[in-house]
Amino acid sequence: MSQGSYCVLSLDGGGVRGIIETAILSRIIMVYPNFLDSVDLITGASAGGILALVLASGKSNIEAQDFFKKLAPAIFHKSWFHEITSLDSCIAPAYTNAKLKEVLAQEFGDLRLKDLPKKVLIPSFQLDNHSTAHIPEEDKVKNADGSGVYEDDDDDFEIIPHHVPPRKQQQHRRWAPRFFHNLHHSKTKNHKCVDVGLRTSAAPTYFPIYQGFVDGGVYANNPSLCAVTSAISSGVPLDSIVVLSLSTGRDGMFVSPEQYGAGDWGLAQWAPTLINMLLDSNVEISDFQCAQLLGGHYHRVDPLLPKVIDLDQPNFIPLLEEIANNVDITDTLNWIKQYWFNEKPQVNFTKTPTTSPSLYANKKECCQHHQQQSVPPTIKPQFQTTNDEGKQVGQEEEMEEKEQTEKQIEQDETITSQLSCISSTMEVIDNYQESVQPEAAETVSTTQESSTNTTPTNSNNNSATYYGGADRRYCTIQ
Repeated sequence: MSQGSYCVLSLDGGGVRGIIETAILSRIIMVYPNFLDSVDLITGASAGGILALVLASGKSNIEAQDFFKKLAPAIFHKSWFHEITSLDSCIAPAYTNAKLKEVLAQEFGDLRLKDLPKKVLIPSFQLDNHSTAHIPEEDKVKNADGSGVYEDDDDDFEIIPHHVPPRKQQQHRRWAPRFFHNLHHSKTKNHKCVDVGLRTSAAPTYFPIYQGFVDGGVYANNPSLCAVTSAISSGVPLDSIVVLSLSTGRDGMFVSPEQYGAGDWGLAQWAPTLINMLLDSNVEISDFQCAQLLGGHYHRVDPLLPKVIDLDQPNFIPLLEEIANNVDITDTLNWIKQYWFNEKPQVNFTKTPTTSPSLYANKKECCQHHQQQSVPPTIKPQFQTTNDEGKQVGQEEEMEEKEQTEKQIEQDETITSQLSCISSTMEVIDNYQESVQPEAAETVSTTQESSTNTTPTNSNNNSATYYGGADRRYCTIQ
């Protein structure tokens, strides 16, 4: 690995089953005491996200394990009053988050992501991207007309014309996956660890919605792929990334043909299994994609559980520790020896998004690993590098962006005008063909076919081909 190793530790969500991850880490650290010192990025979802924050704060794995053993029984406790008022979780979440917030506050205090000595990436899911309840006061900015408050330079993706600044348009209101991190040029570095922990662990039906967010596990219960793409977006070469992914155990759930019968299930039949099915499937697809993308640079420890253990059953903690201690990690230790302790790569870090990757596929071309690929001239790269002359570079980029915007608007207007002309021409020709005699129409068709076959092609990327009319006539616009 001449490029060096950028080491990512990924921790699945799973409630009390997170104790498996701390137990496996303990066994690894017994062999490689400096294992955590070599980690460049820790990512975790839900309970794994809380564990990631604890480890990133500089606590040892033993301290993290003790924290989890204290946390689980405290937060997964139902009072008889809550059971009655929630109708046994039918009309309210199974648990309040008051105790969880109290324990996290004791652990982190006012610590913010920027204060963590380690880099973290924590997924969560925002229910309304227009909500600003989660934004720290220092990150809030008012519109020029004072009409609203938005997060400064939010990297959220929107399906809008690329040449129009997002703030000049009404944002497409929707729910959206979110990342909270302290990577380079982070827009979420001022968020408190307590708040981030509560957002990523707000599991639907288990805990209340927190600041408009629910559990990151709804889309990334295995956040390995999120960490890989975010590292690439930050400028880390793909062939330098190595990922150790730890799961909270597979319970082998399934729905047999005898259970689903004719397959005509409704909400009542799907409700008990749907959440587990969605969580398990996004874990496995992330595992598959990382293995395909990274090959030998990706390794996952995924023990099989002897029985179904729900995320809110702390009485199974001794069994979970026993399972973790009996997992054969020989291959894991050999993999760590081969990939984990190489020298670090030289990275020119760039921006990292706070949401899932843009719908524009070419935005990855802004990453260092993809610099050789061509960027279509009509789409602006999302990530821009900086150097020691940051202000001068920023001004030059602003001027260049302004010029590109003006050119693009002019080009769009030209294309619109040409399309209008083409449409009118096609309509005239179609009307003419319908009105003339069959013989004349045949002559016109033959002439047009000949003209089509002799139309010169243009390989210029700025040209565009448009189709019109029943016979698929086309023309190429420069």
